[in-house]
Amino acid sequence: MFTQQGMRPSLARSFSIVAVAAAAGGASSAHAQFVQTINLADFNNVSQLQLNGTTAQTAGLAGEQSTLSLTQPATATTGGSQVGTMYHQNRQRVDLGFVSEFTFRMRDRSGVGADGMTFIIQNQGVNAMGAGGGALGFGTNLAFPTVGQGISNSLAIVLDTWDNSANWPTIPGAAVLSVQTNGLLPNTPSSVNSLNGTAVNGAFNDQVVHTVRISYTPGLMQIFYDNLAQPILNVSVNLSNTLSLENGTDAFVGFTAATGARVNAQRHEILSWQFSSVVPAPASAALLGLGGLVAMRRRR
Repeated sequence: MFTQQGMRPSLARSFSIVAVAAAAGGASSAHAQFVQTINLADFNNVSQLQLNGTTAQTAGLAGEQSTLSLTQPATATTGGSQVGTMYHQNRQRVDLGFVSEFTFRMRDRSGVGADGMTFIIQNQGVNAMGAGGGALGFGTNLAFPTVGQGISNSLAIVLDTWDNSANWPTIPGAAVLSVQTNGLLPNTPSSVNSLNGTAVNGAFNDQVVHTVRISYTPGLMQIFYDNLAQPILNVSVNLSNTLSLENGTDAFVGFTAATGARVNAQRHEILSWQFSSVVPAPASAALLGLGGLVAMRRRR
């Protein structure tokens, strides 16, 4: 796994044991395996990524490799009402379980900064974008519902830096983490469509690199923020029942972000991203396992 200190393969192995053991239908470790499909320590190569809106490959700070900025710093021509999304061009398997880990930084603030970003699982399409401002590029902005629709058939893990409690039902605070879904309908940032959420101590947009890990097994999604030993949020959800998955298994995964007025804007920057799925083991491996059991019985 990526952390601010680099690779942590032992964490990947430990998660794989848990994820496989808890896979849908009671699949055992003999019938499932953990496969890494996205492994981006930096964004020097974005050829497999779909960049939408204001998303662009960008230079990191001194000594860093290329990063990905979903929104850009405010200038005379940019800053207000930016919306950016990014997805891996290939759908990923999510039905049996997955872990996604990424590092992000929100910097180059104007004013107090706005508005936040999400990690999103969706099947609207690889070009999907929601509205700006408090909709964070994933939802419908309920204060301006005619501006744009939220991404349908989606579930978003939200890192919100603006208190929208005056505009729609939400958890008050300038750093709120929540999980949002409206099933197959356009998603919204309202707590009416929240599976769970919590106000976070400190600020997301403090210009420091933070780490998020999302681990999912059918029935439970756990969100980790900086402290990768203890989840900050537990959510009861089954993606197979909540979303319409391609072939019953797959969805696009990626990120969204947005800014509001130019007076309060910020760069939403991703430094690394890793994604691994729980998938059924090849039939040959299962057959070999069965053959070994038969041979043992014969020897006995």
